Amino acid sequence: LLGIAWRAIEHRVNFLPVEDEPEVPELDWLNVPAATDALLLLDGQLRGNSTTFFAERSLGADIALNAKGAAARDLRFVEVTPDELAQVELTLSLLSAPERISFDSREDAVARLRPNLDGVILEYGQKKAALMPALWDALGNSEEFMMFLLRKAGLRFNFWSDELILHRFTTQELAKGRFPGIQS
Repeated sequence: LLGIAWRAIEHRVNFLPVEDEPEVPELDWLNVPAATDALLLLDGQLRGNSTTFFAERSLGADIALNAKGAAARDLRFVEVTPDELAQVELTLSLLSAPERISFDSREDAVARLRPNLDGVILEYGQKKAALMPALWDALGNSEEFMMFLLRKAGLRFNFWSDELILHRFTTQELAKGRFPGIQS
């Protein structure tokens, strides 16, 4: 998986022609539909991230897409440069299928969150946001997690509506590593 991801990133950051796009190997386990996350860190700080929350592609294709996305499409950052490849660390994770959370009130929704386990997707009309499970370390408790999620969606931290839709998911780390110096 790291090889697929690093080849996709290297292809993107070196602006290689589309016709030379690296192919994902044809292996049964890589063809299973999956939702993934690619996270790039530089000196321990976020450098790029890209996530698919619903399984829309094969595992191999989703890893390649999110790896490129983390390197080049995270709007918080400029694209990763070829010089940075040897310095960034990549973590690839598999997301479980999102499960809708039933709740009767804000308090009930907050109480149903499982700290240090759940990632959460929030939808309210056209507004959407998601937080990965790893953010529990920074946010502490369920109420803070919910407030941050609402703010990320562009809503007031104390906003609530019965029309909110929440889904929970978990993640499983698949691979982690530094750029191996793959040549295209």
